[in-house]
Parts: sequence; structure tokens; C-alpha cells
Amino acid sequence: MEDIDEDDIVLSMSTHSAEVGATVLGAYKKVGKRVRPIPAPYPEWARTTRRFPEDPLASLPKLTPYPPEFSPTERITEERMKKLNLNPDGFLWPEEEKIVSTHHGAES
Repeated sequence: MEDIDEDDIVLSMSTHSAEVGATVLGAYKKVGKRVRPIPAPYPEWARTTRRFPEDPLASLPKLTPYPPEFSPTERITEERMKKLNLNPDGFLWPEEEKIVSTHHGAES
């Protein structure tokens, strides 16, 4: 509220609630000092245009509907895969479970 002149009237309103004890300051400007916005067209140079640099789906890896069985690596061993317990509730289909286990092994 740095635009307040000495001619402006500052109103102080406080709430007397037990839950909220806040004071709100507001300023009242005289009619002669009031600023009103003028409707005008928005300049073209100020508009924001959003574009995707590429198709986000094009960069996804292609998945085969027949994934290979899990093959252990140095980092993801058979024992570690069992400890991960990827599908405890049986929510995933067997093919989906293979995809998850294959990609865990490939990322390491």
C-alpha cells in the first residue's frame, strides 16, 4: 500500500472472533484520484503461445505384446526380484508383470 497519500483515508477493520484475530487494512481513495482501467485489445506481441517441441508419445519405447521372461543381471538378481514383490495382489496380468520385471533388469 505504498500508493497511499496523506489525503487518503486508511480504514482498519478487525474481527473479534475467538478463532481468528486478524486486522485488515484497506485504503479509500477519493473519486478524483481513482484509476479506472480502459478496455483495449490485448497486443499481439504480448500473447503467450505454447507449443510442444515434439509429439510426447513418439519418444515412448515400443513394447512387444509378448515380453521375454526375466533374466537376472549383476544388479537385479533373482533374489532381489523376489524381495521387490512386484505384484502381491495379482493386479497385473502375467504379461504386464514380465514387462515390469524386464524393464527393472534393463535399467540397471
